[in-house]
Amino acid sequence: MAFSILQPLPQPGLPLFHGFTAQRPETFFVKADKSYSSRAQYSVSFMTNGVVGSPLLRIDEEEKRVLVFRLVDGREVMRIVKQVHKWSGNDPEYHGHAPDGSRLWHVVLHRGTCKTEYRLALSPKPDQARGFPLSVGIEKKVASGDYLGIMVNGNLATTVSKPNSWKLKKENTVNVAPGMDILLALGVNWIRFDKQDMDAKAISNGIDGMLSFLGCDPCPTFVLDKATAGTHNAMQPVYWNSSLTGVDSQRLFNNLVGKPTPEDAQEEPSSPYSPFQRWVSESHRGTIKSSVYCGYSWASVVIESCWNVISDVYWYD
Repeated sequence: MAFSILQPLPQPGLPLFHGFTAQRPETFFVKADKSYSSRAQYSVSFMTNGVVGSPLLRIDEEEKRVLVFRLVDGREVMRIVKQVHKWSGNDPEYHGHAPDGSRLWHVVLHRGTCKTEYRLALSPKPDQARGFPLSVGIEKKVASGDYLGIMVNGNLATTVSKPNSWKLKKENTVNVAPGMDILLALGVNWIRFDKQDMDAKAISNGIDGMLSFLGCDPCPTFVLDKATAGTHNAMQPVYWNSSLTGVDSQRLFNNLVGKPTPEDAQEEPSSPYSPFQRWVSESHRGTIKSSVYCGYSWASVVIESCWNVISDVYWYD
């Protein structure tokens, strides 16, 4: 991880959230609580000379697409609302709100062919609200060697290090210059994490859709039929490519468990499954469904993890 000492911003700096303007160069260590979770959960701590110090705040997705930043005492200091345009196809937006509900900043992810542009704007307009000219922007691969930076009037105010790809839990560092707003810096860092998650899910869903379109069926999924619970026919196979008739489906199932159908009693059917697969089916039919789903979920996690590594190494966005 990179540790950068940034130069102070010219006065008056970029004060947004009261009490969270950096007075000296600061470095924060951000780490996810879980290696894989449907909702964001991060902890933010001070860091000095590469050593993690006392905690500053927590970032939790308390509602869907609503990130709440709370200090260790539980006090809310900032809230990010993610706006997704599913039907129009417009790029996602992120709105940073103060505890009183007023919106102070806004980021739009503008997706291109091979990269994504982060468009940052302050609200209300800086010239009107603060009485001085102010330009802000987000750049990637800044001169400091970090992979994301916030520029204020041409001065580097924040740098975000590349996440550690080899850790199960996401982690990275955020460097803040004196005069820069700390919460804005941490908010942009979380947006980077969220963007990476969206890319991973898009790749995973694309692979799932391709396999489904091709009719691939690496392993059948079995569903318990309550009407025949406790009988030999209680577990019925359901395939991704549902082109089999009921008779063919039943025949494959009987072959799987080693029981030929009455019409095939005269000739021993050739099972497409190995003896080990048949043994597993006969011994553990009740757990096949959960096992298949568990394996499928882990496969998705692996796909997303691989994409995270690739995106971190080459930094396509």
